[in-house]
Amino acid sequence: MKVKRIVKKGVAILMAVLCGSTFMMSAFASEKEDRTVDQIKKKIVEIEKDLEEQMEGIRLNEWPVQDAFVRLTDFVDSPEGTPFRADYGGAWMNEAKQLVINVKGGEKTSESAFLKAADYEKTVICPCRYSLQELRGVYSRMDSLYRENELQGLSVFGISETKNKVTVVLLHNDETAREAFLKWVGVSDAEMFDFSEGSSPMPATTVCAGASVTPMRSVGYRGYRIADSGNGYTYGFSSCGHSIVDELFSGSTKVGKLKAYSFGGNADFAFYDKVGNSTLLSNMLAYTDDEGNCSGNMYLSAYDYLGLPVENYTVYKVGATTYLTSGVLTNSSVTTNGISDMFTTTAYSALGDSGCVMFFYYQGQRYVIGSLHAGGNYNGVHISFYSKYTHNKNALPFIVYRY
Repeated sequence: MKVKRIVKKGVAILMAVLCGSTFMMSAFASEKEDRTVDQIKKKIVEIEKDLEEQMEGIRLNEWPVQDAFVRLTDFVDSPEGTPFRADYGGAWMNEAKQLVINVKGGEKTSESAFLKAADYEKTVICPCRYSLQELRGVYSRMDSLYRENELQGLSVFGISETKNKVTVVLLHNDETAREAFLKWVGVSDAEMFDFSEGSSPMPATTVCAGASVTPMRSVGYRGYRIADSGNGYTYGFSSCGHSIVDELFSGSTKVGKLKAYSFGGNADFAFYDKVGNSTLLSNMLAYTDDEGNCSGNMYLSAYDYLGLPVENYTVYKVGATTYLTSGVLTNSSVTTNGISDMFTTTAYSALGDSGCVMFFYYQGQRYVIGSLHAGGNYNGVHISFYSKYTHNKNALPFIVYRY
């Protein structure tokens, strides 16, 4: 699916860790600037209409697929589904908004069980070669080997349920490199892998000490409430763990101080204490102009969604550099740059977006599912890598939950 760039330069939807009085400055004074305000307001109306139409399309076409996917995976993970797991090759959504279930070996009994569990008329069966258990087993083995004895030239690897393969990105995708890889992983069946060529993705930000946290140079995008055992509640906002600073400023005003971060394992996350009373934290997505002036709002869910949507479901990211972009979820488990079990999407991102929020729209809620780690181009498609919200939440020594 082609990446959908929803917000154009000059107008953005950015996280309101910065909707307090410190950031609400008077931006326009001249008649020329007044006309600019009118143009921005007109653009915001267009954006809101476009976003509403897109989310209505998701409600009608993608929610039913996600409902069926949840029922299916609940069945596969249940005791009743145990006898069928060896035949379950994963599931994904195709362009026709059908739930596609991969079934190994064309087992009719398993096909019937999976169709009954999904309970959705737009479900199709696709014969496959590998079970999801087999793919996960190889991915897990690769992840362990990667940490013990990293293979030179291995950039990225993960699981694609759409392709029913383990995806492997090599710095040089030639016969010699593929043979070295198969020897390293200890698997002789080359058909299990989808090989491509590329380098490791670049982390998406280079933040300097004293950098502004206004929208155009934002590091903190999301207000969190932190319960620190024995010390009561502290309040702050989140960012990435791969590029940290001790203090954050808006202009000359200090608004955040680093409390803790995690970079490695399966987390890329940092928490900054809120400094002072002028910065308000909320779960609001705020429409802004380039100066950071709030013009409208949309709220994220106050509830957790602990899983991921089905592959190819529409997702959104909100960042300081590329604003609001949308794409689809492409892989649910990916390792690169020393971080395991991330997910990937086609939503466009760039330098300065690191730590930004990824969310998806389902059952009337906008659920946060991850924060941006890195991005890069693979086979002509932009792919962004996100550390999962559940991993980030569990990585730090305090309870994180949203307003």
